Amino acid sequence: MKKLTFNIFCILQIITTNLLFSQSQVVNGIEISTPDGFKKVSDLTWKKGEGEIIQVSATKLNYKFYDYMFWDNCKDTDNRQVIRGDDLTVNEVVHHVCYFLTENAALIAQVYVIIDSHYYNINIGVDFTLFDESEWKTKLFERADSYAKYMIRRIKYN
Repeated sequence: MKKLTFNIFCILQIITTNLLFSQSQVVNGIEISTPDGFKKVSDLTWKKGEGEIIQVSATKLNYKFYDYMFWDNCKDTDNRQVIRGDDLTVNEVVHHVCYFLTENAALIAQVYVIIDSHYYNINIGVDFTLFDESEWKTKLFERADSYAKYMIRRIKYN
């Protein structure tokens, strides 16, 4: 009986440790993980402190996806305002990024990756309050871009 109790205790400890410290998630055979400091808070969502968040969604495409479809989605809505669209280069490949300003004073950078007919939408949120107002035009975008590039590398080039 003691041996069974000990074995159950060991199994529970392994499971708990794995749940607490495993920050990656496998989707369609791809291990998705985030930069250091982020903690997984729900399915395909990670947070760092109270001001930074990364969310990924994966969708199976039943049609050919064109860049203009991404840009068609890069528009104002009731709770976000488009700041600008731009390009990021990762591993010598251009990836489009759309920047939004939310009503919660956060910058959202949205990028996508397509692998084997799966569309991965990556949203990076960075709170303006993490920076001095004088840094909003540079540091805020640099932080969002660095996270976006990291996520693109992890998903597409891992």
